[in-house]
Amino acid sequence: MHWDGGTTLLLMVSSAEDENILRSISAEYSVAKDPSASAFYKEEGNQRFQRKEYSRAAVFYSKAASHARNDSEDIAVCYANRSAALFYLKLYAVCLEDIERALEKGYPETLQHKVLIRKADCLLHLGRCSEALETIGKLEGLASNNALSSNTRQSLLSSIVNLTSRVTGSGGKSVSSGVTGMKNQHEMALPGEMLSNDLEDLRVWDESAYISKASAALGACFSPARGRHLVASRDIDPGETLVQEEAFVIIVIPEGLLQHESRAGKRWDHMVTNADLYCHRCLRQAHSAVPCRGCCYARYCSQQCLEKAWDSYHSVECTTGSVLLSLGVFCHVALRTVLVTEFGEVSRLVKEYHEEMAEKKELSDASCSFSGSTATSTSGESSSVEKHKGDQAFIAGSDGDGHYHSSYQTVFSLLTHTEHQSPEHRFLCALSTATICKMVRIDYQQSFVLGPIASENRLDLKTEVHREWSTEQRILGVAMFRHMLQLTCNALAVTTIREQPAGDPVSMVESQEQVRLATAFFPVTSLLNHSCDPNTSMSFRGRSVLVRAAQPIKRGQEVALSYGPHRSKMALSRRQQLLSQQYFFKCTCHACLEEKGLSLRASWDSFCCPKCKSPMQGEALLSCSIGDCGVTIHSERLMRQQRDLEQQVRKAVDLLEADKPGLALQLLGDCQSKAQGFLSSEHVLMAQIQDHLARVHAAQGNWKASAVHLQSSIRHVELRYGASSIELGQELFKLAQIFFNGRAVTEAMDAIIRAEKVLSVHYGPRHEPIQELQEMKACLLEMLKFTRTEMK
Repeated sequence: MHWDGGTTLLLMVSSAEDENILRSISAEYSVAKDPSASAFYKEEGNQRFQRKEYSRAAVFYSKAASHARNDSEDIAVCYANRSAALFYLKLYAVCLEDIERALEKGYPETLQHKVLIRKADCLLHLGRCSEALETIGKLEGLASNNALSSNTRQSLLSSIVNLTSRVTGSGGKSVSSGVTGMKNQHEMALPGEMLSNDLEDLRVWDESAYISKASAALGACFSPARGRHLVASRDIDPGETLVQEEAFVIIVIPEGLLQHESRAGKRWDHMVTNADLYCHRCLRQAHSAVPCRGCCYARYCSQQCLEKAWDSYHSVECTTGSVLLSLGVFCHVALRTVLVTEFGEVSRLVKEYHEEMAEKKELSDASCSFSGSTATSTSGESSSVEKHKGDQAFIAGSDGDGHYHSSYQTVFSLLTHTEHQSPEHRFLCALSTATICKMVRIDYQQSFVLGPIASENRLDLKTEVHREWSTEQRILGVAMFRHMLQLTCNALAVTTIREQPAGDPVSMVESQEQVRLATAFFPVTSLLNHSCDPNTSMSFRGRSVLVRAAQPIKRGQEVALSYGPHRSKMALSRRQQLLSQQYFFKCTCHACLEEKGLSLRASWDSFCCPKCKSPMQGEALLSCSIGDCGVTIHSERLMRQQRDLEQQVRKAVDLLEADKPGLALQLLGDCQSKAQGFLSSEHVLMAQIQDHLARVHAAQGNWKASAVHLQSSIRHVELRYGASSIELGQELFKLAQIFFNGRAVTEAMDAIIRAEKVLSVHYGPRHEPIQELQEMKACLLEMLKFTRTEMK
């Protein structure tokens, strides 16, 4: 099946029965607003608020608001309740936004004094005293309302006196009322003296003249063996930014069903996913999410993001939301890629591709069927390189002048590797594409289409089923199908660090968990090839990716990143298997070539002799590396012991999460003793046990013991990942927090300096972890200054 013929065929043969089956499946992913769900989540938020779990309370109030009818009193109450949680989190600016939303949506007059008191308090915290006085004036007006009970009026008058006195005593400055909560990193400006001058970028960003969003230090090359790739055009220092690109299209990955029947018979669960925490357009953390007007799924960090998303694509996706969720994220990415593009551009590239393939006589038979017969498939890929200008390769997707932009043209040029993808996968991609095409109608003349793209050039898709297929629908199907095939090898996983809610002492030494947040098209970043030992690191800020040099790169050396399989995390055979299955190539990077032929297990995944503690060697039957010892044992037996031990460690973590640190400490001690009997001292599980022990001691406030165990874990991490690795930087960051909390000034300062040095290479000087380290450093310097003053 060729990549356009299959979709065209399915458009013609899929039946009403197929559509009914899809509707039945997609019903499990309902995105319809439901007042009952809103009430459920609001009550859950209330319970979390009463337990002072303000972060989680805010999330559940957001979920309640997303299910509430727009312009209803219910949504006003959700906003007001969420503002209370945000206030205790010291997120005063976003708290004010929620208060305004509550009032705009018709928050009951009899309760408005509560949110106005909160508003005045926020304004005082932000130093906006004149606005606070204006709000106090409104409160004085409400105090004269005869509808208020005497107790309510007395409480209100007391609040007015308190707020007025704070304004008078502030002298126009911000005043805290002593409310406890987490530090507000989003609203507190970092004082200039906290910024360290030695963390500036090593070079000023100089963009390539030929590759947009890429450094001038990079050049494009092509070879039959490596395909399109990037090399260093000069020597590159660690920490240099090499690519900073905004996603052409990005989709938050939904986790779990939106609604389901649980075993307890409840219709909704308590799951909190990334789709609840981040803006669906810009991927910023949405502390006060604004829900879509039409569905309960999409939510945004601001009204501005909501309106931009609606005008650009969500007016279509809103009505097809349940179907898109059931068909999967690749189908969703493919549809949005076309929606955000001028249809004339989509049509032009599809036409040019057909003409090019016809000229080369490589176009497959577009009428091949899915009857079970196997047709010979061709890749249908155009040449990856056409010509050169000096040392710069003109790669596929470049414009007439050889410039490679982050654009739909470069997305369209990404390879599909059709010949390597299974017939079953191609069929499912075609079926998904055809399903969407059958649900939509294309109309160029709708005057209500907004945004930067002219309405006559923009797709306006209506969720209606049609039996006659227009040329435009076929073009839409061809383009979407191509994008779905491209995503197999070109989708970039946007990741984030998942942390425990603020205020939990356990989170001070929590092993940071990297989770996949979204799937995106980054056409410039896609030019980078894979290495199992990459010389770059990748981080994300909102919907943008930053690729930075992680080590010195010599002129002419290929610049590469990891597609996932990494030598420090995965054995050679497993890496080769995964890369072959998903990306269709056999990796020949220097790490794979170095490890080829070696039969020893990695030190972080190896066993020791139960008798003499020397390394064990072999495959199925392991023997002690010391010949005189003579111990042999089946590897399956030791692996079974390891699995049992991992289960015990998980139980200890569960005890810690259940606020039972004493029991967790005892169980982890037993696990450590057992592990020392058969695991190598460098084994990853040994490091994990040390990390969990550090968490337990931190939960008990024993910072010194926590630091001892964390330092032991850090030695494992450095040995496994290297002295300049991001993994080591993250562990040093946690160690700095432990020493800081334990007021070990000298040790904390040393850990901060080490963490800054490592993390600044991977993240740059303005990333949040770096700024938090700088803030801790400034606080420690103030402590030292105060101590010296006292000594005088």
